[in-house]
Order: sequence, then C-alpha cells, then structure tokens
Amino acid sequence: MKPISTPFDNTDTTAVTNLQAALVFLLDKKQFQTFTDPDTPTADQLDKLSSQLKEEQKNADYGKATTDLVFIFQMQQGIGDSFNGEIEDNTANKLNEMLKGFGAFDDSADKPFLVKGTVLYDNGNPLIGAIVRAFDKDLRTQELLGETTTDNKGYYEIAYSKEQFIKADKDNADLVVAVFVVIDSEEKVLQFSDIFFNATLVQEINLTIPLPVEKPISEWEIMNEQLLPLLIGQKQSLKALDLFEDLPPQELETADIDFLSKDTGIDQNRILLWSLAYKSANEKDGIAAEVFYGWFRMEMPRELTQLWKQPVSVLKEALKNAVAKNIIPAVDDERLNNIQAQLEQINLDNILAPADPGLPA
Repeated sequence: MKPISTPFDNTDTTAVTNLQAALVFLLDKKQFQTFTDPDTPTADQLDKLSSQLKEEQKNADYGKATTDLVFIFQMQQGIGDSFNGEIEDNTANKLNEMLKGFGAFDDSADKPFLVKGTVLYDNGNPLIGAIVRAFDKDLRTQELLGETTTDNKGYYEIAYSKEQFIKADKDNADLVVAVFVVIDSEEKVLQFSDIFFNATLVQEINLTIPLPVEKPISEWEIMNEQLLPLLIGQKQSLKALDLFEDLPPQELETADIDFLSKDTGIDQNRILLWSLAYKSANEKDGIAAEVFYGWFRMEMPRELTQLWKQPVSVLKEALKNAVAKNIIPAVDDERLNNIQAQLEQINLDNILAPADPGLPA
C-alpha cells in the first residue's frame, strides 16, 4: 500500500484502488465507529458499505460506497462535512498518519526483495482489485511476506525483507503467490502459484485464472423463457368477458402452437411436446414437467399408460440422455432416485389395480 497523495484524481484507477485498499485496511482495524440506530453508521450499515466497497474495488470505481466511507472518515476524524467524501490535503494527511501508525505502507528501502507480476483471466483480461499474497514456503508451513491488490491492468507488486523468512539462515525465499477475491463478504482463493525456490531479488510471477464456466441453458429453460411470457393474459376468464388470465401451457390448441412457432421460430413439434409435458405433469402429480419433456424428446411414448409400461431402467437412462444432450436441466442423484421410486410405485399400483370389467383377468 502506498501513501495517499494529493491532488487526488478519482478517475486514476491506481490511486483509487490504493485508497480503497486503505479503507478496507482501516475497516479491518476497526477504525470506523458504529452507533445504535437512529445514529449512523450502525454496525449493519458499515458492514453493507464494506461489502459494497470491495465490489467497487474490483473495478477501481470511486463509487457511492467509497464516497460514503471517506465522508464518514472525515466526520469521525473531525475534518468536517464540507468535502463531501472527496480526498483533499487534510483527509489524505489523516489517512496517511493512521496507516503509517499501523505499519501499512511498503518500505522498499527496508525491503529489498520484490515479487511482481500480473493476474489475468485466460482470455487476456485483467483481474482487477483481487487480493494477492506472497508467502515464504517451507516443508509444511508458510510465512506471509506481504499482500496487495491488483490494479486496473491486473498488475501487483509486493516488497519483502530477509528478516521475514521462515528460516533466518536462508538467503532467498521459496516464493508462493496466492490470489483471492471477496464473494459475499468471504474470501475465496482462486489460485496458488507454483513454488519458486530461491527466488531472485526481483521475481516475476504471473498467474492466469480460468474464466468461470457458466452452466449452459437447457432447451427446456429456453422454451420456458420464450413461450411463457407469450401466454400471459391470453385466456378469457370465466368470471367476466372483459377479464383475461394467463393461458396454461397444457391448454394450447393446434392454432396456438402454430402461432407460437411462427412468432418464436421454435419447431412446432417441440412446442407440442412442451405443452404435452405440462399436461402430463398436471395429470401425474409429483413428476415435474421437464422430466416428461425429457422423456418425450427421447422418443418415449406420449400416452401415459404406455409410458408407465416402459422398464424403470429405460426411463431412467432416457432422462440421463436428455440431460447429457442439454435438453433438460441437470438432475442430481437424489432427485433421480426419487423419480425412480415414483416410477416403481406407479408400476406397483398398476399391477395391483383391478382389471377393467369385460377384460380378461
């Protein structure tokens, strides 16, 4: 962390990130007072501002949380309310005084070693505002050498001294760098670097973070997203001629399906199966519509009496295939087991059901 300098430019991402790191540091050191409602800030309000600050820090954004916390600092330190959360000489001096008292500043003269580098996503974009920590690694232990946050280019640097090494007789650190982000007020580690044994005086360690893999949206979810809004207010109410209700998917008629297909570009047969899935779920309580849709898309019988005659293992495998083809959302093992139990119960009920009159027993 560097001293806060003036004149302060709240569009300078490096300066803003440094200021936000200072505010996070002082929040962690409990240097902001809290009060009981109706006085402000309350503990809950300060916690909320702290979370919002860390979000702004990711983008080096001098936003509302940063402004509000600087304003609270100015008020509580007797600087006054005339600066409206903007950094000027008095505020910068007071911040630097407190930060220096806690030993927060990097002292490069006393810390001749340096580890630096960039933290990028695997698409080349920088990871901004991430927490980077450097450690001296031993066999089963490690010593924190320092920490910082990445700037708007994903760059970081941490200075450290020989006195911080785990073993006093070592001349160089065995360096490990770790990257963390704050999610829902909790730190989550994204990546540890390899160990750089006998690190050089200035050691460069770059890290590449895989982009989060987004779960693909299934065919069922896409159809719901496109079709359900078109059914809003499309059914005439039985209560009055001028009242309209939402049209249930299971009540679609041939003309409705033809219209929806032309309006959305979705294949008519798939809309038919979508509607039939809702109708089947309505008739058989406990099994969700998307399960029926998965079966129908895997060419299982559409008539329920014929569907229930299929072996449970065949229906279970059909569902797994529908998930694998991204036709329906993932079905976890617990839910799959519940569906299997329902199918087994349906088979048992069918076996025990009395035969229809006139049919051979």
